[in-house]
Amino acid sequence: MEKANGQRITLKACFLGMVVIIGGFMFGYVSGQISGYFNMSDYADQFSSNGTFSSSRQGAIIGLLSVGCLFGAPIIGQVVNWIGRRMSICLSAFWSCVGIIIEISSQHAWYQFAIGRFVTGLSISASSVSVSMYESESAPVVIRGMLISCYQFFVTLCIWVSNMVNWGTHKSYHNSAQWRVTNGLVGREEEAREIIVGYAGVDIHHPSLEEENSVADVKWHEIFTGPRMMYRTNLSMVLMAGQQLTGINYYFYYGTTVFQSTGLTDSYVTQIILRAVNIISTFPGLWVAHNWGRRTGLTVGAVWMMVCFSIYAFVGQLKLDLDDPSKTSGVGKVLTGFACLDMFAFAATWGPLAWTLIVELYLTRYRGSCMAIASTTNWLWNFLIGSCNTPYITREIDFYYGLVFAAACGCLALIVFFCLIETKGRSLEEIDTTHLQHVNPITSQV
Repeated sequence: MEKANGQRITLKACFLGMVVIIGGFMFGYVSGQISGYFNMSDYADQFSSNGTFSSSRQGAIIGLLSVGCLFGAPIIGQVVNWIGRRMSICLSAFWSCVGIIIEISSQHAWYQFAIGRFVTGLSISASSVSVSMYESESAPVVIRGMLISCYQFFVTLCIWVSNMVNWGTHKSYHNSAQWRVTNGLVGREEEAREIIVGYAGVDIHHPSLEEENSVADVKWHEIFTGPRMMYRTNLSMVLMAGQQLTGINYYFYYGTTVFQSTGLTDSYVTQIILRAVNIISTFPGLWVAHNWGRRTGLTVGAVWMMVCFSIYAFVGQLKLDLDDPSKTSGVGKVLTGFACLDMFAFAATWGPLAWTLIVELYLTRYRGSCMAIASTTNWLWNFLIGSCNTPYITREIDFYYGLVFAAACGCLALIVFFCLIETKGRSLEEIDTTHLQHVNPITSQV
């Protein structure tokens, strides 16, 4: 089989890698389910005020998930070093169960449901960090990018599944089943070495194992003061913020409401279509990660999304009859079409590749702390866009909000082109060397 630095692609690595990234199901399902709740009659009866949700209440219910993630990411960055990657994944799954139980036991107390979202947020941020770390450290170099990108596939798949469940329960039930149904080890070094050997297909004394094992505890300040670490830490934070600033969660969190305002007869179906596009588009993303590389994929994706959001914003604002959308039904179809194109670009590029990069930029010594702060940045911007800004900004400028995301995508394309060193096909040690040697990002393509 294909080799890289003496490592082979083994069936065990592929199989166990796919099993672990099922953790993406938890991330995707929780993120996707909330969008449809606000148009469910029983959910509105129980948690709204006189049948309608205020912007602040809707923002709080959506946003406390992100707040939980803000706390969960830095905590898990330390926990993974104390109890190991595998136990951290199990712990995140347990907390997800706790959060969901709090949600489905809510009776008219919207704040209890929001607290459940907060607890669930702790779990999915912990899962995103620990699963990605486990994959990056155990997968052979040659398929590392593809396996980490598969995590994004499971995220998108379960977002779609949550929309299908929302649609089905919305049609089939008129009581609380509408939304309740949708919720419904350190020191074992030799065992760890044997697992890594089985994944990578190398000898137990292979140099790469010693390099991974020769890691001392790192203090938080070292992720900024270590060799060339300020550059890499800041870049990873920009990439994670950028993943949110592409505007994808504008569709995920508010899609049902947005497309209902365009006059489309069933906004739930539109959401399902968008999520199906998201799933299908993740498969080209695996090819992009393996063949195009990180720089090309992210640059092309950002430019593509910039164009789509610009057209979406101008068409929606200038051509759609906001008072009576049924008069301009064709415009609603155009908006849906460009939303699908935007979704395709994200799922094939920024969705998987941003997460791939934040586990490739550092040596094992720094990875836990750096991934924690990068993930925290991601969830901070998720909260700012999904809760603090979107309900209020869209009320003032409607579809022109898309121009904000278009401008952000343009800036991201420039940042990637001028600042990001290509990592495809390189071991973590080689990636570290390219940064220490100040390799020019523009000429770094392998």
